[in-house]
Amino acid sequence: MPSANPWTPAEDAVLRRMKNAGMAWQDISVALGRTAEAVRSRWRSASAQEERPASGSREWTDAEDARLEAACATGGTWADVAKAVGGSRSARACETRAGLLGLKRRSSQERKRPDMLSRRRCHDCGRPTTDYRCPACLAAWRRRNGVPGAGGEADEGYSAFGARCVFD
Repeated sequence: MPSANPWTPAEDAVLRRMKNAGMAWQDISVALGRTAEAVRSRWRSASAQEERPASGSREWTDAEDARLEAACATGGTWADVAKAVGGSRSARACETRAGLLGLKRRSSQERKRPDMLSRRRCHDCGRPTTDYRCPACLAAWRRRNGVPGAGGEADEGYSAFGARCVFD
């Protein structure tokens, strides 16, 4: 909720000068015409803003991007990626940046069992694939079962889910 009387830069300068001179909150509040609690709160929030940069204001460097790319290639949680990037980057910031750069983390299956992908085979023909069926067998299965192909226009008699309507 915004304050009824926002602080002006002149008041901030007076507050800074008087506090650096060692004056008490009560004395500063009388000089500024504000409560001691308001003066102390303003001092704490202003000094906190000076100590840390605004959230998200720091640009990503090329070195950070390179570390992010390497960390995404090795996988792990976003917290692990943030630790690998270093600095003060949060897990959320790393996830957002990786999305902007189009980086993909290794899947949990790849991290746990990297050899599993080479052993995965098509259910029908046995060729190596990353899915249950290879694209050729999937197309043949769709033709056999009357399911339209992905991306094609559905014929009449097909529902939106890609199966033949039972009332036809």
